[in-house]
Amino acid sequence: MYYRCELLINGLKYRVTDDLENWDEVKASFKRNDYDGVIRTFSNKFSFAGDARKLLLKQYDEDYLNASASIIISTRNNSWLYNERFSCALNFSTLQDNGRILQINAVDDSVASMIKSKKGTQYEYSVEEVKSPIPLVYDGLELSESAKWIPTGDTLEDDDTLINVYFSKKMSPMPIYITASDSLIKGSLEFNDQTVGGDDVYSIKALKSIRINIEFNIDMFVFRKYQSGALGYDVRGVRLQIMKISNEIDSNGEAVTTETVIGSFELTTESETPVEKKVSESYNISLLHNDKIIVRAMYVNEKEEIVPVLPDLPYKVSTSSYFKASWKNRINPVEMDVIKPDTLLNRLLKSINGEKDGLTGVIEGTGDRRLDNCMLLAAESARKIPGAKIYTSFTKFANWMSYVFGYAYDISENTVTFRHRSKYFSDDVVKRIDDLSDYEMKVNSALVYSRIRIGFDKQDYDTANGKDEFRFTNEYTTGVTMTDNSLEMISPYRADAYGIEFLADKIGEDTTDNESDTDLFMVGVKSDSSGLKYILNRDYLMGGVLSPDTMFNAMFSPSSMVLANEAYIGSSVEMLTFASSDGNSDVGIDGMGESRDIILSKRMFTVAEVEFETSDVELPEDLTGIVELEYQGKVVQGYYQQADYNFTKSQSSKVTLIVKNLNSL
Repeated sequence: MYYRCELLINGLKYRVTDDLENWDEVKASFKRNDYDGVIRTFSNKFSFAGDARKLLLKQYDEDYLNASASIIISTRNNSWLYNERFSCALNFSTLQDNGRILQINAVDDSVASMIKSKKGTQYEYSVEEVKSPIPLVYDGLELSESAKWIPTGDTLEDDDTLINVYFSKKMSPMPIYITASDSLIKGSLEFNDQTVGGDDVYSIKALKSIRINIEFNIDMFVFRKYQSGALGYDVRGVRLQIMKISNEIDSNGEAVTTETVIGSFELTTESETPVEKKVSESYNISLLHNDKIIVRAMYVNEKEEIVPVLPDLPYKVSTSSYFKASWKNRINPVEMDVIKPDTLLNRLLKSINGEKDGLTGVIEGTGDRRLDNCMLLAAESARKIPGAKIYTSFTKFANWMSYVFGYAYDISENTVTFRHRSKYFSDDVVKRIDDLSDYEMKVNSALVYSRIRIGFDKQDYDTANGKDEFRFTNEYTTGVTMTDNSLEMISPYRADAYGIEFLADKIGEDTTDNESDTDLFMVGVKSDSSGLKYILNRDYLMGGVLSPDTMFNAMFSPSSMVLANEAYIGSSVEMLTFASSDGNSDVGIDGMGESRDIILSKRMFTVAEVEFETSDVELPEDLTGIVELEYQGKVVQGYYQQADYNFTKSQSSKVTLIVKNLNSL
């Protein structure tokens, strides 16, 4: 092979082919990392003698560390024209000279090298800088909320299942206090403890029109107590009432308070020894703004006189008794800033390039509406925090694209392109190799998995609604028993709808959550009828969730991630058997259960690899296609995994292929 080496100094080219001393070390490598696109890398150390050495020393003497020179390696084609194989700048800070040989390293400023060195760096950006001009109108999930009260009283030393409760001689608020509340959306209901004394006592106050369900469960022991005389009494139990208090305007324009009895219960007895009485009722009630709910109680006294006191008359009430309200609630629509994935990609590349333009990021579409309709949402944007920031790295972005959408990337000059991994493994035969030696076939055991964990990290919520979330991790078994390898595909970006909802419910709060406030979410959206806003994409038939009509992000379920990576995962297994889920496994999406077993009908390649040496150093233009060869009656078809070429000497090159097919002739 005919080759040429040149130095480019101050715009002039100098042929120094005979002065390059380490021709045997001048190589190019083509390699896939993690079954992505093929990345090209070249030698970075050069040794010069003769005139080339003198030229470089002269540059150093004149310009010191500001000296500039580049090396260009070319080979001659069949038309007797020279094609540049690679070129790179030389780094004068690495110069070494022993009087005969000058050694110098290349400036490793390739895009691949820059990404490799900075891909794990987490960058911080202002959402204002990268946001889409079109906001998302977030109208949230319909949540199931509740509040629970229990009676207050004196504890018993010998029985922790009962308390002594004192009531009033006239109808008064029953002493109950709120013991649990699962209410996140503000501005709907106000809750209070009820005490016997005081003005304007109530348990619930409506802050807007709303429909609620009330459960009233009381278990108590009553008895008759009689005392004769003018100040006597004849108490036979208690009367309990659930009341709705409404403030209305009458026909004269006057404010009128209306009391409506929702439920009234008489727990009485003729027995002077305690008798157990129970109430278990529920009601659906419509409340208007400022309506109130009160639980009232009084002793039932058969004597007409209102006695000043009812001494020593507590009734024992079970600690299992409660008053509970539950309702459906939903956030008022709010606009949120969202970010296009390709915008974030290009911002990351600018950071990797030292805040300079020059690198371009491209995300190719494949008709996958999950990606086409995907936007990114910073946690701080979900909370409407002023000056919201986004925190991420190139590694996180690339892993997200890989695990959720099955995308990988390659680098061509100054362009980083993400496309579906299948695009890097085409079915076209692009080269046939007839000359080979040192052939060896082996199984890549690292691709053989006994289980697969795919999805998202589990989140811990402080509300029962969070148990409905299903965008966590699914685990599958493969049926393989010869290895304990596990394939982990856990997205660094989140998709849990409840996580977004709970952040939105904190809008206006000053509190921070150091963990979740730095998270990044994906959101499935579509344009509204005006085309000026994004709305949540709910074009999926949902089952097994609390609110099917308001659920969103269904397209990012763990099983959808399996299907996006089907051909890749299917390289070693044919079926995934569902084992468990960190979240709600009862979910169905468009009639498909999230806990189903998944048959993998596509195979991108096999787990076998072949290694060999060849003197055929001509590479095809398309490095994604199939390389074909014959060996001992077998036709081997595979993809470049790695190829090391020395363009300047007639020596064998080492090639590793990922086997696609292995067939007999």
